Amino acid sequence: MATNSHGSEFEDDLLVQRLGEAFKEARENGKMHVDVDEFHEHYGEPEPNATLEVLKNQGVQKGIIGIDNKQIRPTPLGIKRCKLDSSFYS
Repeated sequence: MATNSHGSEFEDDLLVQRLGEAFKEARENGKMHVDVDEFHEHYGEPEPNATLEVLKNQGVQKGIIGIDNKQIRPTPLGIKRCKLDSSFYS
């Protein structure tokens, strides 16, 4: 998911879609977060470090997610963008 001026909006939407799927799956398992390693395994780039960089550059910087102790959590903006049930995260 290399960012460039032509594909960044598409890649942004793809990341939001992948995060939404990952958060919904985590919620079904009773978790409010997604482990970075799990996200990489199911939705990530070929290299784990590349997945983490994409998450930091596109997710954290845009205020969609926070990453703490290798756990990805949606921010209020992320809850809205990923179309998640906000009552679960309040």
